[in-house]
Amino acid sequence: MIIATFFSRNHAQGQDCQGAHFTDSSGIVVIDLELIEPGKDWVAHQTDAGFFGSNYYNYLGLNHFNDPGFNGLIAIKLKIDDPGTYHFRWHSRVAFGNNSTEHNDTWLRFPDAADFFGRKGESIVYPRGGKFVQSDDIAEGSSGDGWMKIYSSSLGWTWSTRTSDNDAHEVYVSFDTVGVYTLEITGRSKHHAVDRVVLFKDELYSIGQATNGSISATVCELPEIAKTSLTVNEGKGSGSYFPGTEIAINATVPSGKKFVSWTGDITSLGSVNSANTILEIGDENLTITAVFDDLATYTLSIINGSGSGTYDEGQRVTVRADRPEEDFLFDRWLGDVDVVTNDENPNVTVTMSKDIALEATYKSEIEEVILDVVPEFSIKVYPNPVSDQINISSNESIHAKLFSLNGRVIIEKFGQQKMSLPATTLTKGLYFLEVNNKLYKIIKK
Repeated sequence: MIIATFFSRNHAQGQDCQGAHFTDSSGIVVIDLELIEPGKDWVAHQTDAGFFGSNYYNYLGLNHFNDPGFNGLIAIKLKIDDPGTYHFRWHSRVAFGNNSTEHNDTWLRFPDAADFFGRKGESIVYPRGGKFVQSDDIAEGSSGDGWMKIYSSSLGWTWSTRTSDNDAHEVYVSFDTVGVYTLEITGRSKHHAVDRVVLFKDELYSIGQATNGSISATVCELPEIAKTSLTVNEGKGSGSYFPGTEIAINATVPSGKKFVSWTGDITSLGSVNSANTILEIGDENLTITAVFDDLATYTLSIINGSGSGTYDEGQRVTVRADRPEEDFLFDRWLGDVDVVTNDENPNVTVTMSKDIALEATYKSEIEEVILDVVPEFSIKVYPNPVSDQINISSNESIHAKLFSLNGRVIIEKFGQQKMSLPATTLTKGLYFLEVNNKLYKIIKK
């Protein structure tokens, strides 16, 4: 969190603000959005560090890609005593996912300014509609009724502020006379967060000087609305807010603990049982507290694979089956397969919610095994894989032994030229069958 000291140029200092929230000061206007009531579906957040002041606003409403001005209007009045052209930048971030081209834009308009445009060198572009279009050069991408899509081009908090898709232009606004003007913001992409706004004259400030945070918010006169206090114990979200504001609440879970619930003034809490939820604050001061419990530990046991060990509750573990032997393929996992999304995938991820045991099983690449030892002596074993019984035929008497993978003899039998071994009681998996000193791999399915 970046702390900036706020000052107010208001009536007490001899200035008539004429209802303006902020004013220019030596060629710059600095706006901290938390000082203004948020529009619908703009939620106050403290989740992602690196913002100015005590919180920022994150748009959580529906996407409005082609209908600017539709939802979440934030209207800010500016008193301009030094007319001219101002460079516009805001401090924003992608607040969801890891794609810098999604959740990265918001609608912006100056309905009563003299001009509002994008500039790149000699190129000037305008929003569609409204009074600003002075040529056929329209900003690429969606715009309308004087609104322009304003986007960033990086993840994390950034001062990157552009318009015109795939042809990035800096954003400018011109005020031709002394007076009060309106800056309007509405939601476009869900999960785009905005924090601080600056307007500055290029001839007086570099971008670095205007955005480094050393200049305080240039407050003129803020609405006299009593704020409500919220105290969040063991989490983020504490502060003073305008009544009706929605606030993101995040429990700070200690190591070795798990979140259980919220207690206290929870009537307006979105979910008592969610560590990350939203609270709508009213006129009464509120206090909520996160409750935690010790994490359980569980054992993961893997046969014919890797991943065995002891893990904390909720921990995600990657489990991999051993490489199949020659002439065999991975078949499926057996055991607590309710914890895997696909028991036929040799590499799976499990979330530890209990003691878990899994066994990797394999199948032959051929359905039956026929071995010709010598022309006058042959053995046939079928079917393979097997379900009910193993059939053996030979032109000699038969001595058969069925082994488990660890070498334990399960069945041993002597017979004439045809024989069957029961398999219904065998568990699924790989076995070895020895017939007259010849070894076969058998799959029980």
